[in-house]
Order: sequence, then C-alpha cells, then structure tokens
Amino acid sequence: MIDSYYVYIHVNPETKEIFYVGKGKGNRLTSLKSRNELWQDYVRELDGHFKTLKIKDGLTDSEALSLESQIIERIEFHYEDRLTNIDQTDNMYARDGISVSFFDNSEEKIISPRFATSTEEQIVSTLSEFPNRRNQDLLAFEKAMDSLFDDFCDEMDDLEEIDEDHFFDLEYMIQDLIEESSKVLSSESLKLSDHVEELKSILLANEDLGSADAFEVYYERIEEAIKELEK
Repeated sequence: MIDSYYVYIHVNPETKEIFYVGKGKGNRLTSLKSRNELWQDYVRELDGHFKTLKIKDGLTDSEALSLESQIIERIEFHYEDRLTNIDQTDNMYARDGISVSFFDNSEEKIISPRFATSTEEQIVSTLSEFPNRRNQDLLAFEKAMDSLFDDFCDEMDDLEEIDEDHFFDLEYMIQDLIEESSKVLSSESLKLSDHVEELKSILLANEDLGSADAFEVYYERIEEAIKELEK
C-alpha cells in the first residue's frame, strides 16, 4: 500500500520516555519539519538526538488517527511520560482526534517512564494492543455514551433554557463518563468492578438530575447503560 499510513512514537534515548505520538507516511517519523515548539524544546534538550519507533503500519488515514489517539490517551491516563503533542481539536469529547497534552519543560525529569526497562519490541507490542477494546460490554457502553452525547448536542439550547444549572451538571457528567470510558478502554488491564463503581459514583454525584424535568431521561439512560455493563 503505497499511500498507507503508520503510527509512530519519539522516545528519549536515555530515559526511554515517550515524548511524542504521531501518524504519517513516507519519512514523517524522522522528519524535523512542522514540529511544534514543545517538541522542538524537548529535542533541543536532547541535543537533537531521539529515537523513533514505528508502532503499526499499513493503516488507512482514519485507522492511524484512531490508534494515535488511543496511544495518547493511554499515556495521559496511565503513564508518567510527558507528551509534547498539542491539541488539534475543539471537541472536548472527541475520541478519535488528538487529545490535549500538557508538558512543562521546567519540570524535573520524571523518574519512571513506562518503558524504562523495556525492549523496543516490548514497547511496540504493548502500544499495539488495546485488549479492553475487544470487550463488547465496554464497547457497548462507549456506544451508548456516544449516542447520549449526540442527543445532548441536539437539545443543548432547549436544555439550557429549561434549567441552566442542570444543563451544566449534565454536560459535566457526560464529560466525566466519556473520560472514564476512554480511561478504561485505553488501559493495559481491566478490573470491571472498579470501573462500574466509578461510573456509579459519577451518577450518584448528579442524582438530582434523576428527578429534573427534561433531564431525567438522560439520567435514566446512563443508569440503564451502567446496569447493562454490570450484568
């Protein structure tokens, strides 16, 4: 596939900290062009020396974008590695866009990069696999939250007019649920009971929505989706 894409990472050769995740084709993984300032600052500290690893190739553009996003989420939620990726989407709920990453080059160097003692083969193998995305119950919950969010977007103006406080409570709750779902889907492992309890705690913190006109339907849909996950 001449026009196929791949997903790659840039790694600190001394600490094995992953500091960038990207997608591209051709020689993009080694190119120094069109890199953001955070990336340039980090590489400058390395005197221009960094390692490149191709995680997976032979992908379509959308497949590469999705895997890139999943790897970024895993690093942000579960690793200490500091990314220099910059947000490229205004959609705070986006699953398959570039997530926001925070990097402060004034921070002390981290102590425990995830792959500090791993081989390149182990790094590639781990970042290529997302076992929780094979769990149909988790994917069903993700789909339910996506559908709920779409409906929320369609009714945003009406809901805000009905009750502004409840509107923002519902918005933040949806955001928290989507974030929790992304966190679990991006994890290397899973303890389903802990995930369910976290979802229940988010719901419980917003239980007043369960009796609020026009908002209770969203609360009930979330409640039902959690029950299905718990079966």
